[in-house]
Amino acid sequence: MWISCRVRSDSHTLNEAALRLLTLPESEIRISEVSEREFLLSVHGVESAPEATQVLHVHYVIRTFLLAMNVATVGMFYWAQDPWVHPVLQVSSDFGAPAHSARALVAWPDTVVGGLKELDAVEVQNAAIIFGALARDRSDSLEAEYSKGLLLLRMRFFDVDFRREAFLCFYRALESFVATRILRVKKFKNDLRDLERGIGQLGASQELLDELQSIYTTRSSQVAHAQVTPRDITLEEVMKTKTFLDFVMHKTFKAQGVEAMKARRVNRVRKASEPDASDKTARGA
Repeated sequence: MWISCRVRSDSHTLNEAALRLLTLPESEIRISEVSEREFLLSVHGVESAPEATQVLHVHYVIRTFLLAMNVATVGMFYWAQDPWVHPVLQVSSDFGAPAHSARALVAWPDTVVGGLKELDAVEVQNAAIIFGALARDRSDSLEAEYSKGLLLLRMRFFDVDFRREAFLCFYRALESFVATRILRVKKFKNDLRDLERGIGQLGASQELLDELQSIYTTRSSQVAHAQVTPRDITLEEVMKTKTFLDFVMHKTFKAQGVEAMKARRVNRVRKASEPDASDKTARGA
């Protein structure tokens, strides 16, 4: 059984050559129907499991792969069929009369920042490596915060956007990742200084670290003074926060993925060099 989901990008133009790694027949995760901005992502289910179980399993696989594509490209990949939230209004000819139609007020969100970049094969290869590391090191809280950030960034209730909530999802995930996976502490002593220290350990430039100050200032303006109406968050501010999160996840999970591939390669060479049982028997004879 194959289960599929359409994926769209607001950061990259797509092409079959770059995605070739995931179009091969032996792949359990397959990409097809590639257009300039969308592709169909299909995952092979576990045949022995009930259909409902397979669908749930594939949902998690697709979510993890989407996160890996975002992290590997530092881009914007999301579910093409958004879980839209929009006002639906009933229209009738007179007060109390039956409704003769319903109108949905749908506002399409804009999540394109700057120009589109052409996807390349190296980014797709990195996505596959990061996907493998994410799948082995499952963190429901990290994946949930990241997914909520993507969904809230795409969501609109006509004239109401959810960028502030998306910003806070990405920021919480960033703080948690740096604290628990890089610095390995339960709590920061100084939020900004510890964030800079953790991200700096991954090789971030001073220019990048300087940008962190503006992100931290934005975060403080949103949560520090509940009695003051917070200002609107811009798309650029959300994407900048997401970029920091992508950076720390990319550095961490790619390194883990490369190490795992090296370990598998060593095991294959070791097994290939070991004599099999029949050889041992023959020598004993």
